[in-house]
Amino acid sequence: MEIDFRSLLLADPDLAALVGVRVDWLLRPQSDPTPSIVLTIVSAPISYTINAPSVLQRSVVQVDVYGTTYLEMHDAREALIALISAFSGTVGSTHFDSIFVTAHRQTKENGKIAETTFFRDSLDLTIQHKGV
Repeated sequence: MEIDFRSLLLADPDLAALVGVRVDWLLRPQSDPTPSIVLTIVSAPISYTINAPSVLQRSVVQVDVYGTTYLEMHDAREALIALISAFSGTVGSTHFDSIFVTAHRQTKENGKIAETTFFRDSLDLTIQHKGV
């Protein structure tokens, strides 16, 4: 699911026009320009039927959208939401049954380099998916 979810984001021309290929799991390279997106699995329990794991799984993914200006962060977030909100379809070897934005919060952070500020918009997504 992780590889295919990243591929979904990178394949969208509107989002790619803003973030390019700066969509990564777990880290944002310090030297990368913004806007950029960091993906983190928050929860991915294995769902079960009576006898075995269920085919359909549910994961919660935190998506952090970074920008050095509020507008940069805002525009990338809006392109992301336009793509993934209520998305259903197959990418690679994963069928995404549904993707929903279930939480949203914003922060402002100081960067490691002096006088650098990052605006961050964090979205929690509930993703129902299965292998194909």
